[in-house]
Amino acid sequence: MYNLNIERSILASVIFDPAEFEVVASRLKADDFYLPFHQSLFRAMAALEAEEKPIEDEFIRAKLMKEGKFDEIAMLDMLSANPITALNHYIDELKAKSKKRIMTMMAYDILNGVKEENYDVDDIIDEFEALEDRDSDDIEHIEIEDLMSATYPPTEMMLTGVGAIDNYFKGIGLGYLYTINGRPGAGKSTLSLQMMSTISKRFKTMFVSLEMNDKLVQKIFHRVPPPSSMTIDFKSFDITDITRSIKRGAKNGVRVVLIDSLMQVRNNALKGASRTEQLTDIANRLLELKNKLDITIILIVQASKENQNTKSLTVKGSGDVEYIADVNMQIYKEDEDEQKRVVGCSKSRLGIEGKTTTKVFEHNGLFQGTDGYFLDDGLPITGNSDSKKGVLE
Repeated sequence: MYNLNIERSILASVIFDPAEFEVVASRLKADDFYLPFHQSLFRAMAALEAEEKPIEDEFIRAKLMKEGKFDEIAMLDMLSANPITALNHYIDELKAKSKKRIMTMMAYDILNGVKEENYDVDDIIDEFEALEDRDSDDIEHIEIEDLMSATYPPTEMMLTGVGAIDNYFKGIGLGYLYTINGRPGAGKSTLSLQMMSTISKRFKTMFVSLEMNDKLVQKIFHRVPPPSSMTIDFKSFDITDITRSIKRGAKNGVRVVLIDSLMQVRNNALKGASRTEQLTDIANRLLELKNKLDITIILIVQASKENQNTKSLTVKGSGDVEYIADVNMQIYKEDEDEQKRVVGCSKSRLGIEGKTTTKVFEHNGLFQGTDGYFLDDGLPITGNSDSKKGVLE
């Protein structure tokens, strides 16, 4: 009912690649490990993660020694185990053994209880229902009467300084997951950074740049007005590192995050899965993150070439990304006019769908502003876009 080699391999995988801890911690609890030292080791890892300290040998050793729970031999046994790639399969095996141990203990307790005639049927049912709910401790239920009587504030809409977005779609909703997709050269990155520039006048923002290095970003901000308040992350490529980076940003007040682009996000926790499955998992994790932190995440994606002719763009190799996102927006060139762009929305949980046209300026590639045009230096012709605040009932 236990396998110490599996326990050691899972823990060794985290030591070898600390980014894996988020995957392990999302599915396992300390009590799922059989060996008491492994339980203490897992709790030490969780504590280091919460303290934003490295999950490394020396830090773990120091924490366990401080608690009087360090075991040199057990630690060496764990460190000598081989890290694993198919982590989720090992986690499944460990959870199955953990549940089997609990059921065995319950059966023993029930048998003794029946013999002593201090157990009834309801008690037994309650015990097994508790086991069934063991992995659902974090689920929050709400009665329909409470839901319908609750009062929720209207969605706050952030004006972007881009006419097509503000005039037609009323801006960008705070607390939503957006995808902005289009073919290369359509202007996805320019449009997104132009919006972030205006949004940053009211909210702290973050840019996770996976396609452009610091020199290229500096170059684009010579065209796009530099944001008033923005943190830029050039180093996080795996989804686990990206979520950590966003969490740190949110602690410092970041409310809007731009990720460029989905196709460059890695998913090392699902190395053996197809790219479609990896992308679906990435989108689900970003959706969960924005719900937890109450932030807006804008995800730039690449559209499939075969759909360009129909003007119905879908995400290239997207898995379920389009279904998971709250709002799917598209941008594409129309006809032979190099300066004309169509900005559309094929799905919106805000209830605003459709499409509109806009212009990009030949000399700097910027999109038409809310007031119709931009000055040569890229600044809006009027300076009131940062003081406007919209709400969506």
